[in-house]
Amino acid sequence: MFREAMKKSFKNPKDAFDMLDTDGNHMVSKEEWMLSLEQVGKSVKWDVATMEMCTRFADEFFEQMDINGDGELAFDEFKKSLSKKIDPGRDPNLVKFRATMKKSFKNPRDAFDMLDIDGNHIVTKDEWMECLGNVARVGKWDHSAITMCIKYGEEFFDQMDLNGNGELVFEEFKESLAKKIDPPPSDSTLATFKRAMKTSFKNPRDAFDMLDRDGSNTVSREEWLDALEDVGRFVKWDAETMDLCGRFGEDFFDQMDINGDGELAFGEFKTTLAQKIS
Repeated sequence: MFREAMKKSFKNPKDAFDMLDTDGNHMVSKEEWMLSLEQVGKSVKWDVATMEMCTRFADEFFEQMDINGDGELAFDEFKKSLSKKIDPGRDPNLVKFRATMKKSFKNPRDAFDMLDIDGNHIVTKDEWMECLGNVARVGKWDHSAITMCIKYGEEFFDQMDLNGNGELVFEEFKESLAKKIDPPPSDSTLATFKRAMKTSFKNPRDAFDMLDRDGSNTVSREEWLDALEDVGRFVKWDAETMDLCGRFGEDFFDQMDINGDGELAFGEFKTTLAQKIS
């Protein structure tokens, strides 16, 4: 994760801050941050995955560290942010991990039982690290998701171990997967998704029929999450749009499920696509 990479690379956080403070005024603006973060990573030889993470989430990292929200980062804010625990709901790697786990295992008990090697209803960190790769293979995760688990597996365990006792019980595992895993999408994010749908499908019925895998004329949440990535690949959405769908797929469903019954009818889908974002 980003904070761990910063702390590992710079024993003294002031060294990192001074590299980011390109004009030497003891404040880092968002512009300075966006321009200098890549250079910081190169100077300390971050790996490709960390560099890619910084490129994709640099803006979000800045906003998390800008504690007072004034658009500028003081050293005290930077230092304090590095020392505090990361909010698990806003860690992009954990977001992807949870979303992948939920998509692969409709029943979280199935995943937990695979991790619980000795069948004692508790998953230790050793069991977690030993079995996570097998879970990924059974779930047919892609290469990037498997690599992410290898790299961040221990940290994912720590985030899910809610009481911090070094053991994971099913309730902790289930609760971690069930809770909201990302900040709700902004209006601009929802607008980007709708625009992608409308641009790719001149007739909304064509998109709906791809999502309605069982032909029941309604799309369940499970169908939506299972089919959305395939729809994106079919119409060749760009990486940014695919990432939005991965991170906010559930939120997009909730926005479109106008009557809140957990199923999406064509009328709801068509109406939501046609609505202007306020």
